[in-house]
This record gives sequence, C-alpha cells and structure tokens, in this order.
Amino acid sequence: MLGGSRGIGATNAQLLAEDGADVAITSQRAAQKAEAVVKRTESRGLRAPLRVPWRA
Repeated sequence: MLGGSRGIGATNAQLLAEDGADVAITSQRAAQKAEAVVKRTESRGLRAPLRVPWRA
C-alpha cells in the first residue's frame, strides 16, 4: 500500500486488511508512522508486513 503510513492511505490499508486483504505498508520518510499502522493492524490479528524504505 503506497502511502499506507498516514492519513487516508493508513485508513485504506486498515480497511483492506479488515476485508481480508494482505497489505504491505511501505514508507520512504515516515517509518515510525508506518510501524504504528503495522502494529495496529497486527493487533487485530491481520497481516501487514512493513517494507521500509520503499524504492521504485
């Protein structure tokens, strides 16, 4: 999920995970925020691996 570390992207990542999708959270500049999204997602028993830094 590009942009999944904050704002609308984080919300979308959470919603997709809740709907059964496996999401990978990526971040180039917001590693701590991305880690927080991963922890919130995994605390709900959902899968969300973290990929930092993301490179195109």
